Amino acid sequence: GHPKTLVFISHCGIFGTMEAKYHGVPVLAVPISFDQHRNAARLARKGLGRVLNWEEMTVESIIENIKILIDDTSYRKRIQTLSKALQDQKESPAERAVWWIEYAIRHKGAPHLQYAGKKLNTIQFHMIDVWTFLISLVILWISLSCWCLQRCCRNLSGGKSKQ
Repeated sequence: GHPKTLVFISHCGIFGTMEAKYHGVPVLAVPISFDQHRNAARLARKGLGRVLNWEEMTVESIIENIKILIDDTSYRKRIQTLSKALQDQKESPAERAVWWIEYAIRHKGAPHLQYAGKKLNTIQFHMIDVWTFLISLVILWISLSCWCLQRCCRNLSGGKSKQ
């Protein structure tokens, strides 16, 4: 993030939200769908930004909310406190990546950390046996239900014609 950024206007997807927190910039949230509403509400609840409703948004409401986020320093203070906590790490992400690559080399590919699913055959990996069993149960239930319903209808219609 640029150090002169005062407000981040975002739809509040998870990555944009994390970026704003990491760089310590208050957010003007305009959620549209999916997780964006929850992310925006969480930011507003924690005092890290403000939320605008997409359907009711006007030029005036955008300008007003930007001014509030800039003028009320409590938003910037709260999100910068969070930013400092997020950035306080013993090593940079690049150093961490180098360490894990070297770890894998030292331990000959680190087989104990590899995904066990790659050793499964196709039937196990896609759980075809489980799906076959479940589909068979559903077919059996439908067949029995149809058979019972058919028997009940025959008995009811047969009973009425005899009387």
